[in-house]
Amino acid sequence: MPESKGENPLVNAQQLSDEQVCNTFNKFLVGVEAKLFRRNNRVRFLEEELENKKEELTEKSKELKQKDMINA
Repeated sequence: MPESKGENPLVNAQQLSDEQVCNTFNKFLVGVEAKLFRRNNRVRFLEEELENKKEELTEKSKELKQKDMINA
């Protein structure tokens, strides 16, 4: 059964065979899984960036403390 563009195949599930419903749902799940994978990768990247910034700020803080000790 050909789908028109923009039509949600899950809405017309009663007109589809069990195999067609399973295939459609599997395609949907693959799409959701791909989105989650990309989002998880983005979160990991941001966590690494945050950790790098924390290390950078810790180093700057140590440098400033040393300068304060020298100037005191």
